[in-house]
Amino acid sequence: MNNTFTRLFPTTALALFFSLKIAAQPIVISTQVAPTSCNTCNGFINMSVTGGTPPYAYDWSNLPGTNNPQDVSTLCIGTYTVTVTDATGNTKTTSATIIEASSVLSYTVTNVLCTGGNNGSISLTVSGGVAPFTYIWGSGSTTQDISGLAPGTYCVTVADAHGCTAVQCVNITQSPPPTPTVCVTNISCFGLNNGALDLSVSGGAAPYTTSWSNGSTTQDLSNLTAGTYTTTITDANGCTKTASATVTQPPALFLSATVTNANASGSNGAIDMIISGGTAPYMAQWSTGSNTADLTNLPAGIYCVTVTDANACTRSSCYTVQGNGGGPGNGPFLLNSQVTNSGCGMNCTGSINITITGGLIPYIWINSNGVGGNSFQPSFMLTQLCSGSYCVTVTEYNGATATACYTVGQGQSQNLDIQSSNSAFCNFDPNNNSNVCEMVCPHTTVTYFVNPPVVCGVPMNLSGAAWTVSGAERFTINPGAPEVVVTWGDAGPGLVEFGSNSQQLCFESSHCVTVLEEPKAQFSTDPPSVPNTVMQVCKGQSVAFKNESLNAELYEWQFSDDLSVLSEENPQHTFRLPGNFTVMLIARSTCLCADTTVLLVEVLDSEPPLLDCVGSVCPGETVTYSTSGGCSAYTWSVSPNGSVVSGGQASDNTITILWGDGPVGSISLSASGCAGAACPQVSVFTISIISDNAEIRGNQFVCPSSEEEYSINLFDGTEYIWALPTGGNILRGQGTNKVAVAWNAQVTSTTHWLIVDYYNCYLGCGGVDSIPVKILSPFYIDGPVEMCENSSKNFIAKNAATGALVHCNWYVYDPNGSQVSTFTGSTLNLFGEFQRSGIQQTLADFQTVRLVE
Repeated sequence: MNNTFTRLFPTTALALFFSLKIAAQPIVISTQVAPTSCNTCNGFINMSVTGGTPPYAYDWSNLPGTNNPQDVSTLCIGTYTVTVTDATGNTKTTSATIIEASSVLSYTVTNVLCTGGNNGSISLTVSGGVAPFTYIWGSGSTTQDISGLAPGTYCVTVADAHGCTAVQCVNITQSPPPTPTVCVTNISCFGLNNGALDLSVSGGAAPYTTSWSNGSTTQDLSNLTAGTYTTTITDANGCTKTASATVTQPPALFLSATVTNANASGSNGAIDMIISGGTAPYMAQWSTGSNTADLTNLPAGIYCVTVTDANACTRSSCYTVQGNGGGPGNGPFLLNSQVTNSGCGMNCTGSINITITGGLIPYIWINSNGVGGNSFQPSFMLTQLCSGSYCVTVTEYNGATATACYTVGQGQSQNLDIQSSNSAFCNFDPNNNSNVCEMVCPHTTVTYFVNPPVVCGVPMNLSGAAWTVSGAERFTINPGAPEVVVTWGDAGPGLVEFGSNSQQLCFESSHCVTVLEEPKAQFSTDPPSVPNTVMQVCKGQSVAFKNESLNAELYEWQFSDDLSVLSEENPQHTFRLPGNFTVMLIARSTCLCADTTVLLVEVLDSEPPLLDCVGSVCPGETVTYSTSGGCSAYTWSVSPNGSVVSGGQASDNTITILWGDGPVGSISLSASGCAGAACPQVSVFTISIISDNAEIRGNQFVCPSSEEEYSINLFDGTEYIWALPTGGNILRGQGTNKVAVAWNAQVTSTTHWLIVDYYNCYLGCGGVDSIPVKILSPFYIDGPVEMCENSSKNFIAKNAATGALVHCNWYVYDPNGSQVSTFTGSTLNLFGEFQRSGIQQTLADFQTVRLVE
């Protein structure tokens, strides 16, 4: 609609008229519709009107008259029309439709875990409709949720209070069962236990557990004997499956034979062997060397065979071919020989070739040294014989014996000693002629020489002798003098020999060498350092160095910041000056073999963060620690036996900790963004926790009359009471955390106990601890209790507590107590190992070795 306004303006001579036409805003209608419930009329339409010119009049199609309300309710299903008229008579018509609300069903399904099970369930949720609801399942159940279901499809009809219904069908599935597959490895030979079962599992839900009928729970089985094995596989859902497999074995290998005895001609015996069982094909190996199944043309004797089948299974048997007279078993039983003399010195190259006539094979022989054997041939040879007398006794098959004695000769030998230029303190005197292995470091160069013996005032010409060296990296022989320059290689045995086998004179000398393991210098630090990098620490920071060197017993630490030198194994060093420095570790063995490693350290010109109130605490005590403020961020870390009560955040310069059991706890702290110079490195603070069973440190295996130190952590303001009921007495340190103990009891199997009772009178807590100690013999001899005449054996003296070698003087006595020989003087540096040649004794068969530390 248009509106026109007219206004008159008076003038003296003229009247002016004008009109203004204003367009009205259109009417805008929006509706909100609520559906009606099933079989009821409870729908409604809420309407809002904008535009036009209020007030508005409403004319609903379902209401009488034209002055109806803006919103209508209690509506049934259908379409409703409304006409809105504003104050100026403009109109707007719109329609809205009321529909019926329906119920919405949702569900949660639990499927059946194992095949054949009935543990499925359906949990039903209803939205929409009007409560209460009724449920009718296809199975006849009337509950909202159902359980104990087998696989299948389940439908439900839900009706609300107005009789409106909704239908939903749900499918229950089941997991597939685990499926086992067993691969069998059968036994190769009868009676063995090398069968195996390889089990693989598919399906089901991993992981799987396995239970075998033999009690094993591993997936695969090995080292099995023949038999049937059953396994039960259980998957992650608890579903099980059983499988069986049988491990078989081949039949036993069996040998039999038909024997034809030898007649008067002596060599026409035969053995016809029959093989059964096992796995064909077969291979035969006879004591005669033949590999055929049958033997012919045999003299009387015993013949043994070993048969191997296709699976490498073996069976052995022996058969006797008898003689009928006139053959090899008759006539005189005699030994004939050919003797070859030995070389000079200890060069045992002699031999005796013995030929047998008469008797029946096999022959059993033994010589006077206790060495023996058997032969299926009428001859055998004794080899590698030193000079001396040898008697041989031969027994033929029927028990007849024959004995013969022979003498193996030897050329004249000159005893020459090989001297060494090695002066390492752990070795024997180079002039000592006892046969002791020299100790050298790897890649060490040593000169070895021989002093020519003087005959009739003239040094003997040794130009015809030769040097041989084994175990060396390289060696050079000096032709102008009887000497050789040897550079030894890696760890292991070595040998220097000098000798001549000429007919005029014999030289045979040997010198054994032990090349020691090369030390490997290495260490770690706390706080940790990264290999091949520069370690950064703060000024005033302490670093603990842990020695991890190999094959070393002596250590030297060199710190360039203060030029200090320490010999302890695991030192702790405080860097007090800023700058770049080095830490050098020299690791040495007892023979002064050495290795070196160096760590570069940069000491920053700033202090690490410090904590106040660091001291001993009791278990269950709560302590607050603080550091200086002024930093933007703090990083705190507490050991697992401490619980943070408050503080300890990035913005906190304090932390409150409840401490648990000891013996120690720790707090790590670093700070960043600090005003002024601040070290970024982490500071670690150790907190002593006074709790029961604090560790006592000290040796648990001691020597008689030794003095040992024992200690526990030093707790602030703590009282210590030490007790030693048996085994010794406390010399000093009573009342402190460290005591010296003199062990004066005899060597027995008794265990002695050192006890400490400690208490902190300020904190009100303490504890008790003890350590067992055994008193052992200081050292013992490791070596054989018997040795043959003219033989050599090694004896080693070892520390009973540590197993380390012991410096000793050695004395050898006969059974009557008379000293046979001794090693004295510079032999104190034997380092416990020597080789002693056996001396033939007329009154006794053995000697006693005694050593003195």
